[in-house]
Amino acid sequence: QVRVVTSHPGVIGATCDTLFTIHDRPYSQTITGRSQVNGTYSWPYSIPNTATSVFNWIVTGGTLSPTTTNTGTISWTQPAGQSAPGNIRIVETNQYGCIGDTSNLNVSVYKLRIADTLSDLSLCRGEALFVNYNADGAFDAGDILTAELSNSAGSFATPITIGTKAFSGSGINQTGTINTNIPPTTILGSGYKVRVLSSIPAFTGLVAPGSITVNDCIASL
Repeated sequence: QVRVVTSHPGVIGATCDTLFTIHDRPYSQTITGRSQVNGTYSWPYSIPNTATSVFNWIVTGGTLSPTTTNTGTISWTQPAGQSAPGNIRIVETNQYGCIGDTSNLNVSVYKLRIADTLSDLSLCRGEALFVNYNADGAFDAGDILTAELSNSAGSFATPITIGTKAFSGSGINQTGTINTNIPPTTILGSGYKVRVLSSIPAFTGLVAPGSITVNDCIASL
């Protein structure tokens, strides 16, 4: 109940006959979902549910599939540069109309990229070739990077795998080397190209600059 009291003069007013109840307002909660993502990809997010509540989502850097529940799917926008910040805010309003604290999750959004350079452009059949990669993006545990060799015309219509490497991590300018070999049965030619692919996510990287010449080297006696 409520009553009004004045100080000058000191008067205590009558108690209001209307009864009211004070309810708790919702607290902020942890948003579950990925904080390292790739542009153009979609991921699910959620916070703990209260069946009688309504949830207002505010997303920066992505598009939310319409929802007023505690779960939602966000398609992240492709960054203009290597990466861009994203953000999710969720405000819960309970059945009594009490507006809660804002739940918040900051997200890093990457533009997937795999570029590579080659240790040599003139090689013998069977000779080692080191493929140096530079990658931007969120690459999941279990991801395999695969180096592929084109045909002598530079076509990847039927590529040949020449090396692989386990790789996972999130960020920009992630570097490493894939140890490969030119297959001993490779047809001699001067137009061979190399590229690197990722498995999780499935993504095809840029073709390495320069063309490889494969020679039929004969060891000196």
